[in-house]
Amino acid sequence: MAAGSAVLILAAPHLDRLEGSALTKIAYVGEISYGLYLIHVPVGNWIVLRLADSFGWRNVGLLAHVACDITALGASLVCATAIYR
Repeated sequence: MAAGSAVLILAAPHLDRLEGSALTKIAYVGEISYGLYLIHVPVGNWIVLRLADSFGWRNVGLLAHVACDITALGASLVCATAIYR
């Protein structure tokens, strides 16, 4: 999450150049941001703990950690969309 935030902060001065679907997607994330704020920690923790119990985190590499983070982000976005609706 911190890396994604850093990318958005660094990209912010250039957002006025975006058109169409990219700008629409960024605006949509802005609309669901409060739900994302509320849900990302519980959902992320649940996913990480489930995967940690399943695979044993000490025995897996960086790719498994990145996959876990992407899964948690996707699940958080789905839950935030449900909260928004």
